[in-house]
Amino acid sequence: MKKLFFAAVIPLLIASISGCVCENNRRVTQVSTYEALYKGAFDGSTTLRQVLCYGDTGFGVIENIDGEMIIYDGKAYLGKQDGKVYTPSMDTKIPFATVVKFKADKEVDIANEMGMKEFETYIDKQLSKDNLFAGFVIKGTFKRVKTKSYPPQTKPYKPLKEIIATQPEFDYRNIKGTIVAFKFPPYLGRLQRVGYHFHFLSDDHKSAGHVIDFAISNGKVAIDMCNELLFIAPEKGTTFNSLDFSK
Repeated sequence: MKKLFFAAVIPLLIASISGCVCENNRRVTQVSTYEALYKGAFDGSTTLRQVLCYGDTGFGVIENIDGEMIIYDGKAYLGKQDGKVYTPSMDTKIPFATVVKFKADKEVDIANEMGMKEFETYIDKQLSKDNLFAGFVIKGTFKRVKTKSYPPQTKPYKPLKEIIATQPEFDYRNIKGTIVAFKFPPYLGRLQRVGYHFHFLSDDHKSAGHVIDFAISNGKVAIDMCNELLFIAPEKGTTFNSLDFSK
């Protein structure tokens, strides 16, 4: 039986970025909060090298939110506004990221075509009915995948809601690839995006981005159930530390 790890009141660890923690596929590591990103905290103090120390699967954004990042099999891929995929340097600063040392607890086959909402409902039925959270690796053939990516920003940063409308969108058809996803419960709403969050990478590594919508034709879903959350707050001098989180 898995035991919940508690620090303070919720299963949350505050960590230094000076070193790595032990390998633990039950632990999701998060740099900054989704709320901070939404408020415009687009600069970071944690490097990609440090992020990859904590997890080999996940997603995030780079400093100035120049694109959407997916991390798969220990490598980072950056889908930018020009529709191309780049490899960020290991010294790239990361203002927001969510990663896990992925190890599947369960695998589910997808034999019939499903849209995104149908897929979420189907996977929900495969999950336990508790308040844990999970990481997913979805590999398969997709009838369609619609993605978007952030254009680069400069200081003073605008709130994310003002930038979303400017994101270029990309529509891919009959494409093979991988979606990395997480699902978080409502009680983590100020830290993370509640519900499912998907990022896509094509098998040829030519297409990547945040997923708006998809339909999967067939494939396999690997599920990693998690019960620990390691939180890394950006250091002094970043936008994060000047935000008012009381509002």
